[in-house]
Amino acid sequence: MRAQLKEIDNKIQPRIYVACLAAYNNGHLHGKWIDATQSVEDMQEEINAMLEASPIPNAEEWAIHDSEWIDLNECDSLQRVNDIAEFIVEHGELGYKLMQMNGGNVPYSVEMLEDHYHGAWKSKGHFVYHLVDDCDFLGDCSEIAKRYFDYDSFERDLFMTDYDDVYLNGQYHIFSNH
Repeated sequence: MRAQLKEIDNKIQPRIYVACLAAYNNGHLHGKWIDATQSVEDMQEEINAMLEASPIPNAEEWAIHDSEWIDLNECDSLQRVNDIAEFIVEHGELGYKLMQMNGGNVPYSVEMLEDHYHGAWKSKGHFVYHLVDDCDFLGDCSEIAKRYFDYDSFERDLFMTDYDDVYLNGQYHIFSNH
């Protein structure tokens, strides 16, 4: 699985398309795709150069009009752009999906990976079977009683209240949400 994820990771190159608002407001499309993993200062230098080359003299305002691998608002700060991009590059497609799930909240996504990650599973059901067994949830119940335990209902309830999952490359990555 790691080799397969690494192959995907090599294609993750977060970028933003920054547009000159003066040009945009005057009917011209003028902007530039910028690597979002570079420093905030380097991104700002590229934006300044793009504004200087604008077809509208003295252009000063810009906005993010598009992005790749990052979900953003047009007014997000370059620091936020960089933080999200670095997280996604470090954690690959799983990081990208976590960022989507958490609304771009980098600290919470880091916490999920470091403190709440329960691994990758073939199915959510496999995880639930493991959890029930690991916690000795059914304890001293007889084998007959254990057969009547409703794993499907328990799985449904757990994933409505206590766990989240990210499906990636045929596996469910499980996170507790408490």
